[in-house]
Amino acid sequence: MELDPEIRGFLQETDAMFGPDTAALPLAGQRRVYDAWCERFSVPAPSDILVSEVQIPLPADAPVRATLQRPARAEQNLPIVVYYHGGGWLMGSPETHRMVTAELARCVGAAVLSVDYRLAPEHPYPAAFDDAYAALLWAGALGREAGIDPDRLAVAGDSAGGNLAVAVALAARDRGGPRIAIQALIYPFLKAARR
Repeated sequence: MELDPEIRGFLQETDAMFGPDTAALPLAGQRRVYDAWCERFSVPAPSDILVSEVQIPLPADAPVRATLQRPARAEQNLPIVVYYHGGGWLMGSPETHRMVTAELARCVGAAVLSVDYRLAPEHPYPAAFDDAYAALLWAGALGREAGIDPDRLAVAGDSAGGNLAVAVALAARDRGGPRIAIQALIYPFLKAARR
């Protein structure tokens, strides 16, 4: 079957950007390639989405940075999606996934909290989970101050972020945390349980 010309072009550019030597680069170099690839295939930030930065406190560490995106004409008490970006727990940020989260805010009509969780290997497990769960707690407990409705709370993520979305949902269930209304997983990094 013949590929669509746009898809073929995307694949060719991706192959060129992630050349055969990319895996041999130091992690900082791999992150730069990944950031450049995300930027290359993102559209300019939409003017109808407002973006603000949030600092989410952690008990024993520096605060977790996140971006909060919302439709510009939206009223208060929006539903909120806590979003965890992909990147294999090694790369990625709210900036690499800003197009995804902005479109999510626009199409769903919700606020989207995109979490800049700490990356491995500098910050080994459970740092990313701790940051992800702190963001969920923030949305569930303090969100009203930011004009969001914690009773309409969703978690979402892609790849490694999908894994974090599952992990925080299970933790919230087991720890009596915020009630999650919806979970959206985009090719999550999960292992199927055997029966």
